[in-house]
Amino acid sequence: MALIIPPEGHTTTWNIDGEKFEVNSKVVDMILNDMFETKLDGHEHGFDMCETPSGLVPGKHCHGNQCSINIQDCKGKGPATGNFHSHPDVMSFSLADYLHSIGQANAHPDDKQLMCVSMLDKGVRCKAVKGFPPEELVNQLLMMPDNDTTRSKIKPYFTKKVTISVQQLKELQSGVPWDKLTPAEEIIANDEGEDVCAPSGKQCLAPETGGQPMAKNLIQVAQEFIKEPSGKYPWDTKEITASVAGPAGGIGLVKKGMPELVSRETEFIKTTDIEIPDPKMLAYGEVASYIQAISPIILTQEKTADGKWKILDGRHRLAAWRAAGYKQIPVVFTKETEYKE
Repeated sequence: MALIIPPEGHTTTWNIDGEKFEVNSKVVDMILNDMFETKLDGHEHGFDMCETPSGLVPGKHCHGNQCSINIQDCKGKGPATGNFHSHPDVMSFSLADYLHSIGQANAHPDDKQLMCVSMLDKGVRCKAVKGFPPEELVNQLLMMPDNDTTRSKIKPYFTKKVTISVQQLKELQSGVPWDKLTPAEEIIANDEGEDVCAPSGKQCLAPETGGQPMAKNLIQVAQEFIKEPSGKYPWDTKEITASVAGPAGGIGLVKKGMPELVSRETEFIKTTDIEIPDPKMLAYGEVASYIQAISPIILTQEKTADGKWKILDGRHRLAAWRAAGYKQIPVVFTKETEYKE
């Protein structure tokens, strides 16, 4: 029997733990596209899902950075009834994701909101809003860090998580009904804390009893900037890649294993005491991004009441240097005390 290909833009009912949404296949097309883009550039991509007579369709396609994204509204297409963005790591929902979806559900005429994220290229995870937290709790959470404790305060207002595998996305794209999808494989996000237990139970075991320790993700490490720098970079978050010259002259990256280190503590030596990188093995766009990331922090010549130098520009870089364990950082001083207009 010949395979029947549904017309472009067909609709499938998604069942998110009892909350149902009519989702147009164009949403699936965009999700798969964003997962591919994130795999290439390591940045977040996403969009609102807009309610129309043809089901939920993608709103404006938005591009973020490695850690965040600002998704714009549906701009006249219909109510924003869902949202999606990709994660460059195998991370689940952040506190900001929960709060954003609560805000969108509050603005929806039927209090509905579908929230989905993709975890690198492993698959998509979705939840739906099922209730509203007290306004005072939302206001408190807006001022609090993202961690297991704060996320646990808002999780009760959402359904249980539903995983949609890449295979299932492709099936939905081709018109397979929700209840006929191939069963999804387990996906364990590395930021789930006590939620890390999968149906198999294997991820719940301690390392000495056969389980695998879960490495911290970079968002968790970033929140540790308030701690005293240790001098040791968080190597458990580092992905090692090797530069490989392509046949057409381009440079590709291939994942490699983490080498055994003599010491985890960072040493400082002269730049000129290290060999110069082979130009044929460099992607200059990547070099440019590192130049931007490692620019010195600009300090004023003023100090705080407790004798600390004041920052003019580079707060995020300072937090990153501290969270990465650095005890010494590059700085310059300015005669200014405020940003120039």
